[in-house]
Amino acid sequence: MELISFYACKKGVVSIAEIGFDEMTRLEEKYFRLQLELAKKLDMLVNGMVHTLHRHKKEGTCRSMDICEQDGLNPARAMIDHNNEETVEETLTRGV
Repeated sequence: MELISFYACKKGVVSIAEIGFDEMTRLEEKYFRLQLELAKKLDMLVNGMVHTLHRHKKEGTCRSMDICEQDGLNPARAMIDHNNEETVEETLTRGV
């Protein structure tokens, strides 16, 4: 997180990117939330994507969006990657 914070403050950096879950562990959630907090603090997009799992895709995608909402992130400031027929409707409904 120290390195991310260092690089995020450099001129030209506009987003905190490719964050999220791979296995949906507590440790991943901890750092996902810390990265969301950093993005809000620096008024950056969570762009370049919130990563969704390859396994348990719908559960992981919904959990990622839940965390973004719980942490007060404006859905329009995030992008979910790797949507498919199971996840795209929920993603669009939530405005992410």
